[in-house]
Amino acid sequence: MKKHKEVSVKVKLVAMFVAVILFSMGILGFAAYGISKKSLSDLGERALKNKVNMGIAFMEALESQVQEGKLTREEAQEIFKSKMLNPKKDDGKTRGQNERLELGIGAYMFAINSQGVEMMHPFKEGDDISGVVDPKGNNIVKLIIEEGKSPKNNGIINYYWKNPGEEKIRAKTNAVAYFEPWDWYVNVGAYDEDFYRPAQKVLNIIILFSFINLLVGASLIIWFLNKKLNPLKELSKTMQEVAEGDLRVDISVNSRDEVGKIQESFKRLIDVQREMLKKIKASVEEVLGQSENLSATSEEMASSSQEVAKTMQQIAEGSSSQANDLQEIIGLMTELTESVENALKELETVKDETLNTSDKANIGKSEMDKLINSIEDIKKAFETVTIKVNNLTNSVKEISNITNVITSISEQTNLLALNAAI
Repeated sequence: MKKHKEVSVKVKLVAMFVAVILFSMGILGFAAYGISKKSLSDLGERALKNKVNMGIAFMEALESQVQEGKLTREEAQEIFKSKMLNPKKDDGKTRGQNERLELGIGAYMFAINSQGVEMMHPFKEGDDISGVVDPKGNNIVKLIIEEGKSPKNNGIINYYWKNPGEEKIRAKTNAVAYFEPWDWYVNVGAYDEDFYRPAQKVLNIIILFSFINLLVGASLIIWFLNKKLNPLKELSKTMQEVAEGDLRVDISVNSRDEVGKIQESFKRLIDVQREMLKKIKASVEEVLGQSENLSATSEEMASSSQEVAKTMQQIAEGSSSQANDLQEIIGLMTELTESVENALKELETVKDETLNTSDKANIGKSEMDKLINSIEDIKKAFETVTIKVNNLTNSVKEISNITNVITSISEQTNLLALNAAI
């Protein structure tokens, strides 16, 4: 089975802290960046639109002078170009940007006519751009003319542009307005990234401070965890020793927080276990003493059992003697019976002789006296037999009682022997 690598609580908590900080600061940073970007983009679009409106207002003022005959249209247009940009340079094409009217985002004003010719431009004045498309395939002139004549997006168009020598395609925003007297579509354009460049700085600052916050916070939490988890580590080591059976450990409580409560509770647990072991030890010693007593009692009971066995042997011998006496009594009874039968026979003889002759009366009387004497003897013998039978009966009852007592003693002896063996 593959053994999983153990990860400490400190590592888990630090990782969780880092994850929370990164997640929260990431959300905060990108939310702030997104909001700032949107706000700056809206502000930039309004700045572009305001500059276009300012240009249209200036053009209207110049056109009024044209209508009054104070200026020709060409003169008015040149004044406008010179003020919004710069006077035309010697090459007859380049004017450059007017730094005084810059918006701080690299925006400049240019104008095209309905044919797509650059009527005013810092660098490409007079160029025909009617066929120019951006990297996404959008015709720039078409976008400008459509939004200038029929604004659908508040005079704002968006397209992509790539300057010569650049590798990156950048999004660009253009504010446009149409000045019909001159057939000019006045534009002020700027790259989107110029709008929210301050937001990028804010994002970079947030990232920087997030990194500093992460380092400081991680250092603090590591210090705090070391302070709080080291006692837990020591407690875990102590618990391991206790689990291995060593209750001689000592736990010191150094704090009053949850860790200290755990240490105090475990200390009480060890104390309770120690007391339990002491009681168990005392109980074991007591049981051992009782076992020795039971062993001695068992030996005594064994000796008593031998004596009881001897007594039972003697009783058995007495019973045998009683049986012999009973046999003698039976013999006497048999002799008595035979004597009675003989007497009866003699009486029958005497009767016959009495009936046959009176002479033999005296003889009969004499015999009768003998018979009476014999009967008296028989009576005495019978009384003796009766006494012996009664004695025998009492002896048998005593033997029965003794047998019951012996049986009870034998059962108790067996029970004590069994307990001693246990």
